Amino acid sequence: MLIAFDLDDTLYKEKEFVASGCEAVARRAAATGKITLGEALAILHDAAITAEGFDRLAEAAGGLTIADLLDAYRHHTPVLSLPGESEKVLDELRRRGHTLALVTDGRAATQRGKINALGLNRYFSPQNIIISGETGADKNHPLPFLLAAERNPAETERVYVGDNPAKDFRHPNLLGWRTIRLNDVGGVNVHRQDIEVAPEFRASETIDSLGELLDII
Repeated sequence: MLIAFDLDDTLYKEKEFVASGCEAVARRAAATGKITLGEALAILHDAAITAEGFDRLAEAAGGLTIADLLDAYRHHTPVLSLPGESEKVLDELRRRGHTLALVTDGRAATQRGKINALGLNRYFSPQNIIISGETGADKNHPLPFLLAAERNPAETERVYVGDNPAKDFRHPNLLGWRTIRLNDVGGVNVHRQDIEVAPEFRASETIDSLGELLDII
């Protein structure tokens, strides 16, 4: 069986990357000498949305552009840790002989940085790490899922585990995959799940914890 996973807010909480990125941005601003690290962090934390914080920080630091801050955010080496539950699930699925894949949207450098920080290369072979920034198509297109299937022709049973009903499940549903949504029980995901979507966008099953996969697969 081919079991493919989303990355952000599925295998770890994306808020951890946001926090790590904001720390990197604040350090970049503080390096100008025109603002302290504490002041920079306060500006970012007090902003209603991240974009507003970047605007205010660029102005306070002086000499920095939004592009400078975005570059620091997207290309920093993130400080992340793979949750124990995710590690347990991936270890057990691999022990059972399943083929594991990662299908994620985002810029190549950013997503590779997350993958390296989380140590996910030990679970997913290079050919089974599919990043939209490297393939040219995100999950609003069938290509990432077609690639996962084509690279694993012996696996005729296919599963996708994700969290975002806006884009994670439509194409695997249309391709005949089994789809499983990890519920945002704590309400902390970057992308909300309580949105209205057409039936084809909905996962066929839902779970409240990643560990439940071991009981239903």
